[in-house]
Amino acid sequence: MRLPRKALLRAGCGLGLLLTLAGPAAAGGLEMELACQTRELAGSGRGLEVTVRNRGQETASSLQAVPMYPPGAAPSPTLASLAGGQSASLGLSWGQAETRPGRHCAVLRLDLRDQQQMPLSALGYVCQELGPDGASPLDVQAPPVELAGQGRLTASLRNQGAEPVSLTLRALVPRELAAWPPLRELTLAPGQTRQLSWRLENLSGQVGGRYPLLLLSGLDLSGRRLERVDEVMVTLAPLPNPFRAHLGWWLAALLGLAAWLGGAQWRARRK
Repeated sequence: MRLPRKALLRAGCGLGLLLTLAGPAAAGGLEMELACQTRELAGSGRGLEVTVRNRGQETASSLQAVPMYPPGAAPSPTLASLAGGQSASLGLSWGQAETRPGRHCAVLRLDLRDQQQMPLSALGYVCQELGPDGASPLDVQAPPVELAGQGRLTASLRNQGAEPVSLTLRALVPRELAAWPPLRELTLAPGQTRQLSWRLENLSGQVGGRYPLLLLSGLDLSGRRLERVDEVMVTLAPLPNPFRAHLGWWLAALLGLAAWLGGAQWRARRK
């Protein structure tokens, strides 16, 4: 049996290294690497420059950087194609630069197509410190997920600080997946732990592919904005065989049908 070829997209932006497997891809494979950095723009604006390098042999097409967080930026212009061994830059820009002290994160999605025009995507992010360093008191623990069609992601959140915190938590996914609800809001007392879950669905990802999703948390504490990104790896598994999963029911139904047919024939002979 011929297995589908896979394309490899690496997104390394700032502190993050994301690995995505998707496919199918043409012979030679599609391997994309991302590098992100923030930049200041004229007129007190801010921007994000995404350098995309095609490390594979296959040509990628329709490349576009799409902002996912924070809101307010338009997608980058679309790059028609990027041949193997070449690099290109895609830019995102916001109207105003961030001025609040703290740690601020920006998340983007790279959309592209392989030679068979199969849509692929990968996530990238970068975080920036403004003012004195300060860590978030929030601890997030989320195990990897094996997803067969639909499933759930569960995360444990703990406030390790000495003050109550009100926070937002966003589940950001590549376009091959869906997560609901995308935004959660909650308050945690000092030392409190709480578990949250999201419903996940595979929309177009390839079985065997590994797709990282991002949990982006944000809170305000002592005049500082504190954001952090936690990665959760989702591995796509094949759907269970409905016949094997309910073999006992199928056998019972077949036996019942055989008994009914036998009884019908017996009654017909008596007549």
